[in-house]
Amino acid sequence: MKEWICHLIDAQPVLIGRFEQFERYDDPLIADYEPPPPSDTRYRDRDFGEAMSAFAKIRAETVNQLQGYDASFWARSGRHESYSPYGTRILLSHMLNVDYAHLFGIESAGLSSEAQG
Repeated sequence: MKEWICHLIDAQPVLIGRFEQFERYDDPLIADYEPPPPSDTRYRDRDFGEAMSAFAKIRAETVNQLQGYDASFWARSGRHESYSPYGTRILLSHMLNVDYAHLFGIESAGLSSEAQG
């Protein structure tokens, strides 16, 4: 569960950076993001409570930023190295779907018989 939360923390600046590209440029080119491989161990030593606090903070900042965009922002389009079409609405949908998939994985892990002890 901690590794998923840490991944979401690491991915958030990438996603925010994409929204900021749409702020700064017309028709921006969005690069692919390759998360660390599952064998990466950098999250294992991180404190779970700290990770949860960091996730809550970065998520609140993200929500505030997204709420500040007007209707014209949500109609902007751009290009992505792997997806077409691509724009701010698709980026938001992608962000929410990734969150959903990861948070569902966390929920499933927490409800599994192994997690119950």
